[in-house]
Order: sequence, then C-alpha cells, then structure tokens
Amino acid sequence: MPVNVLTIGSMLLLSTILLLIVNVAYILYGRQWFDAYRQGAQVSLFKLVELTFKRVPAKILVAAYIAATHAGLDVTVEDLEFHHMQGGDVTAVVQAMVRAREEGKALSFKNACFNNLNESNEENTLREESV
Repeated sequence: MPVNVLTIGSMLLLSTILLLIVNVAYILYGRQWFDAYRQGAQVSLFKLVELTFKRVPAKILVAAYIAATHAGLDVTVEDLEFHHMQGGDVTAVVQAMVRAREEGKALSFKNACFNNLNESNEENTLREESV
C-alpha cells in the first residue's frame, strides 16, 4: 500500500511546529527551570508556561519557591501562585516564614498569607484616608 505524500508532508509539518513550540518554550523558560532544578526546587516547564498565561510573574514565584525549598518550608508553587493571584507578596510571605522559623516560632503558610494580605489592605486603607 503506497504512502500518501500529503500524509508524510502533514506529519513533517506538525512535528516541525511542535519542535518549534518546544524550542521557544525552552528559550523563554529554560533558565528559570534549570535554576530551580539545580537548586532542588522541582518546577515543570509546563508550569512556567501556565504561569505566563495566567499573567503571574514566573521569575518571582520561582525565586520564592527556591527560597522556601532551601528553608525546608512546606510550600508548593501552586500555593504561591494562588497567594499572588489574591494580591499578596509571595516574597514577603516566604521571608516571614523563614524569619519565624529562625526565631523558633511556628508560622503556617496560611497565617503568613493572611497577615500579608491584611498588611496590604491596611496600607491601602491608610493611603486612601490620607488623600
């Protein structure tokens, strides 16, 4: 049975497009992925692309996740993503949790996020009242 030339051409075109997409993703996100991988914080390349589509700054989240992983905190990229989407500062939350751990205090991620969001709301309220 002869192979249709159009079928082979279509397969080549699709594989070329797929390869191009993978290469672009690696060029855009490869450095962040490799930094996270090298430092023991597992973040998938697909997660980095997903963060971009959600308009979440992947660079900031990856840096916070690496810091949390180094400190031994029980935090996931999804936790950080959710907090950022709620208007929180993920870097401040991770730093607060690391400081609390160094001081021997227990601070859960949920409480750190709550405190961070309340501080942001208080600052915005004070700014609005002074105008």
